[in-house]
Amino acid sequence: MVRIKGIIFLTLFTVLFSTFSLSAQESEEALTGTIKFRLMAVNPSKTKTQKINLMTYLPAEIQQRDVLDSGGLELEYDSQKSAYYVFKNGVELAPSEIKKVEVEVRDVWNIRKRTLSEFKGRTETLMQKLEKTDYYPRAKEIADSIYSTLDDIEKSQGDQTVSQQQHIGIYRQNLLLLDRIKEDIARLEKAMATAGGPLSPEMLTKTKIKSDEPSKAMTWIVIFSIVIFTGLLAGVLFFTWYRQSRLTKEDLLAAKKAAFPDAGPKKDEGKTP
Repeated sequence: MVRIKGIIFLTLFTVLFSTFSLSAQESEEALTGTIKFRLMAVNPSKTKTQKINLMTYLPAEIQQRDVLDSGGLELEYDSQKSAYYVFKNGVELAPSEIKKVEVEVRDVWNIRKRTLSEFKGRTETLMQKLEKTDYYPRAKEIADSIYSTLDDIEKSQGDQTVSQQQHIGIYRQNLLLLDRIKEDIARLEKAMATAGGPLSPEMLTKTKIKSDEPSKAMTWIVIFSIVIFTGLLAGVLFFTWYRQSRLTKEDLLAAKKAAFPDAGPKKDEGKTP
């Protein structure tokens, strides 16, 4: 919370621009662009100077590397809220002064076009495999829905007429749409597996959709680990048994000698030659 020093109430609030700038150029990773957040502090007193502490949280998606210009404010991380915030203590405002601070961050609220293309290519590959099966009509409905959703995502995140709040909200909504697309692609994969078409290795690596099945190398590592562990356990049990049997034998011999001290082999006396 913002602390206010002085008798007269001092207001501090965060204003988000109603528009944002996006570069027309686009890298293969994501849309390039920046968004600016504005902090505004007002001293309503016409006669007294006031000191305040400026502070505001940045959206949860923002990482330290995404802050391009903090506007002279310090950047810190709140582990409890899992978010970064900017602040500056003891900012002095003259009577009736209005102070504006802009924080510029990278526009991270865009799904990479490469990711969208991977989902589309994945769907097209599956549809080619299903084309001559009985599952094709139903699969086509699912695929058409995927294509439509991907187009909607691309158009919505490229709309430069929306506000910052809407732009961030659209991005978060698009992430939910991507989850639905992943589920639809999984349904297509299941249909192809049922139809008898094995999943080829290149299909499994086209997108970041990953299976829970362990790799071949990992499987052998687990097998060897089990074999080695079993061998070590057997060795420990054998040597434990062997040592225990020796100790038991020695105890029995000691007990026998204690009970029959005169027992044992005797030397022959007066042997006849």
